[in-house]
Amino acid sequence: MKIIKIIGCKSFKIEGKNIYTINLDNQFLINGKILTDNKSGKFRISGLYDDKIVLFEENKCSTYIYNDKEDLIKRIDEYAIIINAKLNKSVYLVGINTGEEIYKAIYDFSDYSIIESIGNLGLNGVYFILGNNTFITRNRKKIALFNFKNEVIWETSFLKLTSSDESFLHSQIINKEHRAFFVLDGSEKRGLFCLDINTGELENLYENYYYEIFQDEEHIYTSKFKNILCRINPENFEVEEWDVNDLVKKNGFDNIHDHRCVAKNGLFYFTQTLGDDKAKFGVLDFNSKELIYKYEFEPNNGGISSIQVSENRIFIHTQDNTLHIFEKE
Repeated sequence: MKIIKIIGCKSFKIEGKNIYTINLDNQFLINGKILTDNKSGKFRISGLYDDKIVLFEENKCSTYIYNDKEDLIKRIDEYAIIINAKLNKSVYLVGINTGEEIYKAIYDFSDYSIIESIGNLGLNGVYFILGNNTFITRNRKKIALFNFKNEVIWETSFLKLTSSDESFLHSQIINKEHRAFFVLDGSEKRGLFCLDINTGELENLYENYYYEIFQDEEHIYTSKFKNILCRINPENFEVEEWDVNDLVKKNGFDNIHDHRCVAKNGLFYFTQTLGDDKAKFGVLDFNSKELIYKYEFEPNNGGISSIQVSENRIFIHTQDNTLHIFEKE
């Protein structure tokens, strides 16, 4: 691997070959080129649509939209746009901040217009949108399916699923093969739950899986104590288990259970942050059953904040505001 470091990177987004970053001076950059000069502004990356990137400026409540050729194609001074989710074509669910009020809206980026403002959606906002104008929503006690008229299609409580009033969501929610996968922790039933996403009915429960879950193109990945990597087929619920404990231990890792991991094309990219001097990164190939790469960060890098993986690059952001880019040579 060839390693490139971007020092002073506060936040970043990846789209294709482009790297969008905000530096410590609150300037916006595309592939290292500074495109905003206002150091007094607090720029944040809102999100991406098509080949465009949307910024919002917090202290002025304005919006900047750039294309992938580094051109500013639209500036909106009336409000800041925060992208939540794509509905269809150029239409998105967004947050609008005018400086005087904040609200949700349906927004059309083809003509930069607010189609309609909407109230609070679901149990606690939109978690992810399905293709039939419905969305999964959740709060601390329930998960549900709503439509955009804010009508409940189904709703189930974590208490009902776990028989425990103390249960809570312990992972992200993954939508795969018309099923919702997520981990609940509780004093009675614990584990990885699978619901029919159209009806809310329980289809399966993996009782021994308590860690975060990750999705690649075909499978769902999770882990079990002690360092057993698990790959689930979401169509037939079959599970493959690979005990990697000896393999990772002899290569200097303590465990593979960090929530900052990525699964892609049969590879499991895992991170470890156990104190300032134990930040590490490794890649496990589930098909060949090998550890194909490992890297140990410097103590001054601190812990790992986030990881993203594209087709041929890996991006890891550390607490010292350094973006580490790993590229195949």
